[in-house]
Amino acid sequence: MTAPFPRRVYDALIQTVMRLFVLGVPVHEYGHMLSLRFMGYRGEIRSTMLNAVWPMDFHEMGWLELRFFYLSGGMFQAAVFMTLCLFNIDEENRLANKFIALQGLVYGLFEGLCPRELWMTGSIFSMILSAIFMMLVLLNWSKKDL
Repeated sequence: MTAPFPRRVYDALIQTVMRLFVLGVPVHEYGHMLSLRFMGYRGEIRSTMLNAVWPMDFHEMGWLELRFFYLSGGMFQAAVFMTLCLFNIDEENRLANKFIALQGLVYGLFEGLCPRELWMTGSIFSMILSAIFMMLVLLNWSKKDL
């Protein structure tokens, strides 16, 4: 019995899930930390469900500084993983990096521009949008390989 999809489809899915949680989340949080340091504030990464950065000087930050802080995680994640795409010729690796970059970009926009109550919605929306992108690419790969 043959698998319904080519092996590289499964490879891309496995790599994406691994990268998202092993690399994507820490890179996202590190982006927040970099923005705090850039603005001259202190912060720490605390262990929560997926980790979070807590500004130590939260009450001293202005509205614009908070927006920059919230936007920075997703934007940094998108920049790092799109940069990795430039230096990688393997299609499965590039697709995994693009997925994580797109997820970071969309979630970063929600985190930076929406009230905190919508962040979970942004997280879900970013995953769904990234998954649709990935499924379209994988279906295209499957058609090519048939």
